[in-house]
Amino acid sequence: MTSRLFSFVGGETGPWRITSTRAVAGEGIAQAARLAVVPDMSPETAASSGWVLRGITSNERYVVRSEKEQLLARQQGLGRAEATCAALIPIRKSQAWWALTQDERRAISSFYAERDRLIRHIWALFERYDIKVASISPYASRDAISRLRDAAPMLVSRPDVLVQHDAAVIEYLESPIVEAGVAKVLCTWDVAHERYNQNWSSYCVLTPVAITDLFAVVREPSSHRPIAQLVDFVKLQSDKALQLSAKIWDELVRIEKSGLADATLLKSARQFRQEYLRAQTGDVPVQDSVQRGWVKWKADHEQ
Repeated sequence: MTSRLFSFVGGETGPWRITSTRAVAGEGIAQAARLAVVPDMSPETAASSGWVLRGITSNERYVVRSEKEQLLARQQGLGRAEATCAALIPIRKSQAWWALTQDERRAISSFYAERDRLIRHIWALFERYDIKVASISPYASRDAISRLRDAAPMLVSRPDVLVQHDAAVIEYLESPIVEAGVAKVLCTWDVAHERYNQNWSSYCVLTPVAITDLFAVVREPSSHRPIAQLVDFVKLQSDKALQLSAKIWDELVRIEKSGLADATLLKSARQFRQEYLRAQTGDVPVQDSVQRGWVKWKADHEQ
């Protein structure tokens, strides 16, 4: 196919079989069994179909010459024999979008490109510290969005796209998808989330500064690194000591909850953990022992 103008026709006939249709936002298109992609069509054909979407293979109004050359070098034509599966993503532009000038629209596109570049950089950075990064759906269920808005009135003034993003992250953290025993942290500057999840029921809420403090506090004193590297932390301890250390931290989190976001309290918790590990003997139940020891430790070390 050499034409740039095409009609995507949904109905009962066509070479493409439609396996699923889902509306991400707004009203969806009607269900159809087959899809045909045609360079031109008569009004009679359009009237007999379920729906018709007309489009162009490339819109070059928002690119400069060098970008256009890169696009042409990569762009594939339609109707290729090896292309047996595809996703059709129709986007209805709002009046606010059409009211923007071309430079404003380009700025939006550039933002998303820069965001994607930054995400790749963050992934690479986290891998250095053995932190697993997972991709999740950016779309939350309506129930999750409603629960978040109802429980955190401060979010009412937030843009819908931000509330949907936060609800999707929380829905993921609260789901059984995350492996058991994995620490789940929502890292954000937004104080609304700290109030929304004050008890740290399924996950912890920490600011970026608190995350940095946490890694700085739990690193071994002999380490030359400014923050802990988890793989080194594991190597420095026996399996038994590591399991006990994890139980201690779990119990301290259960007791203090969001209080551990304070760097001073985190430092005290680290010192208590080290002394507890050195003094621990026998099979004393960790929960009762840690709770009594921690209460006594704080009382003995109050300024």
